[in-house]
Amino acid sequence: MKSMTGYGQASIELADCQVSIEISSVNKKGLEFVLQAPKEWQAFERTAQNLVRQKVDRGRIRLTLSVDTSHNKSTHHLWNMEAMDGELDNLEQYCQSRNIPFVKSAELVERLANSCRQESHLPALQTAEEKLIDGISDAMENLIAMRKEEGSLLK
Repeated sequence: MKSMTGYGQASIELADCQVSIEISSVNKKGLEFVLQAPKEWQAFERTAQNLVRQKVDRGRIRLTLSVDTSHNKSTHHLWNMEAMDGELDNLEQYCQSRNIPFVKSAELVERLANSCRQESHLPALQTAEEKLIDGISDAMENLIAMRKEEGSLLK
């Protein structure tokens, strides 16, 4: 006997990041699948759903792919410096044309920096897909093991 509730996790290392894979299930008559992943990897949903369908036939399944790029030195600096410089110049020119006092400050620079962040440096889905599939398979095995264990306890 298997419980409908379970959780599994796995982690994979890609060239530029670490991906944490978490999958959870709760009771539901049919199969409902939800993927939470970076927008660059949303096209992976159908593949992920097919992987889940091979092992699970019912329940509400939530698969989360969380990406950590903090250990990659090339992605530490995510500000687009050229865009920041341009925005700062535009703002200064705008203020001058309207006779508004313009004062550069650390707070202003921080606001501009946050609005001019570069897109994340995720590997292309085609590059990551094989490892993502392996990681999801590992997480699924952990989920199924937990469901069996909990089912035995309920029995």
